[in-house]
Amino acid sequence: MYPVSAAFAAEVKGSYHRALAVELWLGSAKVRDLKVLDGSVSIDARRAILRTCTLTIAPDPDDLEAVWADIAVPGAEIKIWRGIHLISGVTELVPLGVFVFDEPDRASNETISVTGSDRATRIVRARLLDPYVIPAGTALEDAIADLLVDRWSACPTSMPVTGVSLGAQAVIEAGPSSDPWRDAVAIAEAYGYVPYFDGEGTATMRQIPDPTTTQPVATYDRTVDRVIVSEQQRISFSKTYSGVVARGEGSAVAVPVQGVAWDEDPQSPTYYLGPFGQVPYFYSSPLLTTQAEADLAAASLLPRVVGRSKRVVWSWICNPAHDATDVVAFTTGGTGEERHVLDELTIPLVAAVGMTATARETRQRS
Repeated sequence: MYPVSAAFAAEVKGSYHRALAVELWLGSAKVRDLKVLDGSVSIDARRAILRTCTLTIAPDPDDLEAVWADIAVPGAEIKIWRGIHLISGVTELVPLGVFVFDEPDRASNETISVTGSDRATRIVRARLLDPYVIPAGTALEDAIADLLVDRWSACPTSMPVTGVSLGAQAVIEAGPSSDPWRDAVAIAEAYGYVPYFDGEGTATMRQIPDPTTTQPVATYDRTVDRVIVSEQQRISFSKTYSGVVARGEGSAVAVPVQGVAWDEDPQSPTYYLGPFGQVPYFYSSPLLTTQAEADLAAASLLPRVVGRSKRVVWSWICNPAHDATDVVAFTTGGTGEERHVLDELTIPLVAAVGMTATARETRQRS
């Protein structure tokens, strides 16, 4: 969750005046402000590219040609913020992402429709001409940051100190099918981290939170906060698991290693000794060379695959400070807490539309 003031956290649950800023940038220079008629930002932790956006831009008729020309420049980006005009008179904005254009389209009604993806797209497109080698023993944060900067020299990075190092040499293959971002994700996942570009467009990493030990970043009461938690299942049970088996396999692994982690919370809907049973998700990586690394990978991946998926709708509230993998709690009249992990959320840019999310119910307490 993006850090906001106490006033923001309080006022976002009521009726507030929305603030919005959308800007067009080229490199380090702001080109212009953009007038947005409609649109949304989607943040989905289940995708390799975390953030995407859809916008309908409505320039003044006299500016249409100039705006279209600026958008059509290769390398142009859109920066989006949504926030609140606080009662105090202060405007507080939350950054929702920095986006590279996918397919700008100029409509006949003199609007411009664009879709965009976050800066991970720059890394995806910067395919390797030669193999890229990361030596064994390299600190994980350095391995990821160096790879991203190698593919995009201007890439802003802010990596956490992980305290872990690569257990084996990683060789990233070159060629027309290479995808350096996919490889960065695979390397980080082997050690329980997920790389992503945050709302300010900076590359960083995080661990998947364990909802059994992580305190919720926000609590919503259905009776006051106009939140609907639907019982509709959003993913197939064939993709729901109660455990993870992480294996170290490859030429660098003399003796195969295997780590196993189960959902051991009796209050979880995917408790491995409950009605759902033992349903393992299998993961393998040549970077897992020791039993400790395999155990860590299994335990780190577990919170990503367990839990029952539900559709969550905020019929009134739109809290743009939320991010994917946030742990939130829902109560009814202040009792019966349910904890969910937000896998995906859609933040509207217009004032009259509510926020939606796909969340996994991971723990229920009466």
